[in-house]
Amino acid sequence: RLQWGAIALIVGSAADLRAQAWALDPTVTPVMIDDAPILVGTTFVPTRAGQFLAYGSFTHVNGTVAPGLARLGADGRLDPSFVAELSDSDHVSAVAPLSDGRTLVLLGSSGIVPVSPPPTGFPGVSIVPTDPAMGLPAGGGGATGEGVTASPIASQVKLVRLDVNGHRDSTYVPIAFDSPPRLLSLSDGGVLAWGSFRTVGGLSRPSLVRLDADGAIDP
Repeated sequence: RLQWGAIALIVGSAADLRAQAWALDPTVTPVMIDDAPILVGTTFVPTRAGQFLAYGSFTHVNGTVAPGLARLGADGRLDPSFVAELSDSDHVSAVAPLSDGRTLVLLGSSGIVPVSPPPTGFPGVSIVPTDPAMGLPAGGGGATGEGVTASPIASQVKLVRLDVNGHRDSTYVPIAFDSPPRLLSLSDGGVLAWGSFRTVGGLSRPSLVRLDADGAIDP
C-alpha cells in the first residue's frame, strides 16, 4: 500500500512524477508464500469494512496456513476470524464481497491446458502442474512440441457463498457458468458478472448478468 502523501504525487506534471520516488507504507507488510511449483499472482479485493480479500495460489499468509483465500486487515495482517472453507481441489478465480460481509467465490478452472508428456531431454520436468480442479485430458489435441500434446478443458465454473467467517453457506445453491466470468461488487449491494459465458445457472444469459445482494440471479 502506498502512503497518502505518495499518492498525492499523481496530481503533478509528468516531469514531477519522474523526479519523485514512490514511498511504500512500512506498516503494511503481508507475506504471501506459495508451495506450488508455479506462482500465480495474488489479487486483492477491498471490502466495505475496509479490509481486503486476497486470493491466488498462495498457501500461507504471514506464516499461517491460508490456502488460496484470506482476509486481511487494513494493515495487511491476516484476519484469524476468517478461515475459508475450501477443499484441496477448489481453485479460487474471483471473489465479490457482499454488503453484509458475506462473499461470493468463483471456483473452478480458467481454461488452462495441461500438456503431457514432457519434451524429450527434460526428464522429471513438469511443464504444467497437475490441478485436480481442472482434471486431465483423455488424449488427443494438437502437437505443441516434440513429444508434447495438449488438450483443451471445459472451463465450467461455479459461484458459492461464504459467510462472514468463511464457512460454506449450505443454503446457497451454487450457480454454474459455462465460462469464467469477471465479478464486480456494486454500490447497491448487487454483483455484476461479465465475460464470454453463454449460460448462467442453466439460463441463457450471454456475456452479462446481475446478481442481487444475496448472490441470486436477478431476473
